[in-house]
This record gives sequence, structure tokens and C-alpha cells, in this order.
Amino acid sequence: MAEQSPFQPVLPFVGILFTDEILLRKALRRMEIVIPALVRASEPFPFDHTDYYNKEMIGNITRIWIASEQLADPSGLADWKIASNAIEHELASPEGRTVNIDPGFIGLPRVVLASCKGHPQRIPLRDGIYAETELIFRHEEWVNTPWTYRDYANSSAKKFFAEQREYLLKLLRRR
Repeated sequence: MAEQSPFQPVLPFVGILFTDEILLRKALRRMEIVIPALVRASEPFPFDHTDYYNKEMIGNITRIWIASEQLADPSGLADWKIASNAIEHELASPEGRTVNIDPGFIGLPRVVLASCKGHPQRIPLRDGIYAETELIFRHEEWVNTPWTYRDYANSSAKKFFAEQREYLLKLLRRR
């Protein structure tokens, strides 16, 4: 018979879309209350995979991922998303969001995102928050799922998540 055991710790991260660096810094300061030590950043790059956010986010949209340097329990994912939603509302303009904050986590076998949109592949967590696996680690590399977002499927994203997975391995070995 299987026994319950604690979840393996993960490395939390946020994926942020922004048009203004001042608002990015404000959003990060607020997110660090919920996910401490968000310091392991990817290179920012233009977000041009979809025009979905163009009506509310005026200007050139940039994508960045920032991982924590501290381990966390993955069951905190819903709390992280609830906090990111509140920050998005707080920093919103009359046109809509000025930043889009998507929290998630990097585990050894997967990269998971939180969402408020219920699709068939998403698992309900609580309070209208869902979890979705974006990438799976297989044969020493990150592999897309059929629903992986295009910006998560590109080589720079996979390089960032590979570096964070290596860091996660280091942290787990020290425990």
C-alpha cells in the first residue's frame, strides 16, 4: 500500500510580461513577500508570440522569468497565483493590466504554471486556481506538452529552466 509523504521541494518562479521597468520592479517587490528571493532572472526578450495582451498592455511587451533561490513546497502554488492576481489589479491602469504575473515552479520532472482559466489539461487546486504542466524533463532535456505556450517552448526558455533545474538539484543535494 502506498504511503503519503511530503512533496519534494521545488524552485518557485514568476513569468512576467511588462512594458515599463518601474512597474516590473514594483511587481517584483510585492511578489517577494509571497515568494522570497526572486533573483535568478532570465534575459528579457520581446514578447511577440501573440497579440492577446496588446489591448490592455500599451507599448512593447517584454517577457522575463525570475526564479527564487529558495526551495518551497509546491502546494503553495494557488497562494502564489492569488497574490499575483492581487498585484496585477493593484498596478492596473484604466485600460487593464500593466504587468502580467504568472507564478509557477520548477521541479525535477516538470515546469508547472498556475492559471485562472480552466482547460481540460489543467488540474483544479482551489479557489478557482488551476495547475498546468508546461514542460516535462525527459532524456536530459525539457520537452513540450501539446499545450505548451510558445514562449515556454523556445530555446531561451528551455535554457533558463535547465539552469534553474541544475540549481534546484544542487539545493536538494545539500539537504
